[in-house]
Amino acid sequence: MNMRRLRSALIGLGAGLVLCTPNALAQDNDSRLEVVYASAITEGAVRVSSPMFKPAGNFMLMSVETRNNSAAPLQLEYKVDWFDETGFPIVGVSGWQTLFLSPNEAKDLRVAGQQAGAYSARLTIR
Repeated sequence: MNMRRLRSALIGLGAGLVLCTPNALAQDNDSRLEVVYASAITEGAVRVSSPMFKPAGNFMLMSVETRNNSAAPLQLEYKVDWFDETGFPIVGVSGWQTLFLSPNEAKDLRVAGQQAGAYSARLTIR
């Protein structure tokens, strides 16, 4: 009888682990991207979705949705700096890119790490 209870408890625990796995992955992806806004105005006007990271050959590919929350068109600049799994910067050329967003428009940004070993990123928007 104690074995039956133990088995039920283990099955319940296993089900709980399976159910929480997607949330744990989402939290991990969120912690892998730091978003830096150049101003409070930019921060209020632009919303960045939870990132998706996936390997692309030897490189890491990051995808996020950016949305203009304002009623006015926006011309923004952004750049992505990459870091390895221990948090050290990966040396590379990271130039500013222009992004145009119409009122309430959303666009996907897809950026690949510039070197093998890229794990996390910082997205700076100005």
